[in-house]
Amino acid sequence: MVARINRGERQISGGWIGGSVGLLIVALSACLGRVGFVAWLHQLLSTSGQDAPDKADVIIVLGYALFRTGKPTEPLKGRVAAAVNAFKNGKGDYVILSGAHPGEGLRAISEANAMLEYATNLLGMEPEKNKWIREEDSTSTRENALFSLKIVKSRGWSKILVVTSPFHQKRSYWTFKKAVKDSGMDPSQLSVRMLRTSFVGHIGYGGALQDTAVDCWDWVREILAIAYYWVRGYI
Repeated sequence: MVARINRGERQISGGWIGGSVGLLIVALSACLGRVGFVAWLHQLLSTSGQDAPDKADVIIVLGYALFRTGKPTEPLKGRVAAAVNAFKNGKGDYVILSGAHPGEGLRAISEANAMLEYATNLLGMEPEKNKWIREEDSTSTRENALFSLKIVKSRGWSKILVVTSPFHQKRSYWTFKKAVKDSGMDPSQLSVRMLRTSFVGHIGYGGALQDTAVDCWDWVREILAIAYYWVRGYI
C-alpha cells in the first residue's frame, strides 16, 4: 500500500509543533517498556491513510543509522525490505539508496552500500546496477532530498516514491516538497509520494529496555528535527 499526504510544503502551524512537544512528558512517562505505545507514537508522524499513487519512476530509500560493524539497524532493514517488496511488485522501475558514511564505526561503509548489501540478500541475487543507484553523499534528510532530486532531474523522472520509517515520513515528505522548489524544479511536474511502511523496532542495544529507549529517542528527536527544519525553512 502506498500513501500520499495532501498538504502544503510549509503549512506547519506553531500549534502542531507546540502540541507535539507538549506530548513529550506524557510520552516519555509511558514509553519505556511499552512497545505498542511506541509504535503508536511513531505512527502519529506517518503519512498513512492517504490515497495510493500510480507506479513511480523511482523508489528512493532514505538511509538511517548503522551499527559500528557497518551492518544496518532493524529500522533500516525495514526500509530496505519495504523498498524491495515495492520494487518486486512493480511500484517503481529504479531504486535510489540514499545515505553517506555515518562518520564512525569499525567498517568504512556508507548507508547506501549497507542498504545495497541487505537488498542483495533479500533479492537472492545482485541487483541490476543500472536500476539500483547509490547516492553516498547525503548526511541529513535535507541532503537526501536535494541529492536524490539531482539524480531524478538528470534522468527526467516525474514520479518518485519515498521509503522511510513511519516516524520519519511527515518530515521527509515536507522536506522533499520544499527541496523540489529549491532545486529549481516545477512542483506541478513532479509527483512526490510516500510508501506506507510498518513500525520496526530496534534490536541489539543490550536488551528490550534499551531497545525501546532507542525507539523512544527516535520519536523525541524527530519532533525536535521537525521544529528545527521549520525554523531553517527546510519544510
